[in-house]
Amino acid sequence: MEPFKVSLSNDAVVTGLAYLPSRQEPSSPLAVPLILAIHGGTYNASYFFADDQHSALPLASALQLPFLAINRPGYKDSTPIPTVPEDSSYFQEVGKYLHHEILPALWKRYASDVGASCFVLMTHSLGSPGAIVAAALNAESNLYPLAGLIMSGFGSELEKGPGFYAQLEMLKSKPATINFPVEFKDPIMLGTPEEGMADLSIYKQTAALQSETPGDEISDALTQWLDYWTKYAAKVTVPVMYGLAESDHLWSVSEQYVRNFVTAFEKSPRVESGIILGSAHCSELCKVGRGWYTRSFGFAMECAVAKELKRF
Repeated sequence: MEPFKVSLSNDAVVTGLAYLPSRQEPSSPLAVPLILAIHGGTYNASYFFADDQHSALPLASALQLPFLAINRPGYKDSTPIPTVPEDSSYFQEVGKYLHHEILPALWKRYASDVGASCFVLMTHSLGSPGAIVAAALNAESNLYPLAGLIMSGFGSELEKGPGFYAQLEMLKSKPATINFPVEFKDPIMLGTPEEGMADLSIYKQTAALQSETPGDEISDALTQWLDYWTKYAAKVTVPVMYGLAESDHLWSVSEQYVRNFVTAFEKSPRVESGIILGSAHCSELCKVGRGWYTRSFGFAMECAVAKELKRF
């Protein structure tokens, strides 16, 4: 993996990690998706490359697919979003920032070099809201060729458990950022070692994957997002793939909750969804991670072909 820093039109920067294979030959019949991975809260771009056993890299390399993982605005060295206006919210502004600044800049910088024909967004948890907003906005303005949206670790109803109330308590002092101790976070994200959903080795990596989270992000997720997200989902016009972890302790889990989520994407030409069995919240870091990456990459490749054939 190679670290990158790309300048945006507003003099801000976005950073992350990249796998950039050689450009496909001009005669190649392949439609090539540029997969853009967007991490969840408390993590960063390295979430998608945690170690040799928990990484998108082996599959991206085997398939020769370009893969970018950004540090979201305000994470690591990526510039935070500007102040949120009174009539907006954190994730709406993140989505606008992705759409108007980050995605066009990354497309201009990398698409030609790797021979990509489209973007496919792959998001985890709190990386999903901004991507949904960006996909909705791009359906109207088409600033870049978007072919698909893949999401995990997100849902239609928050699970009101200990983690939820602990986060509400943290927000009372209106902190600029929140740091979740790994001893508090790991059982929620990965399950306990006794449950066996994650390899023991990954628990040794979680401190290195840790990042402080903007307080406004957590506030929006807990108190605002669920009131307005469906109006953006209803505008998304690309294929959607969605997985809800069987043992997700942040979101309510059932087949009905899965249906509640995906039915909001009423204009999507194709929606695949289901419960990811044997997984905690962070599917990419659990034992099912290889399977989830494999399904995601296959879906991304299908989306690229469908877009090239003008099926949506």
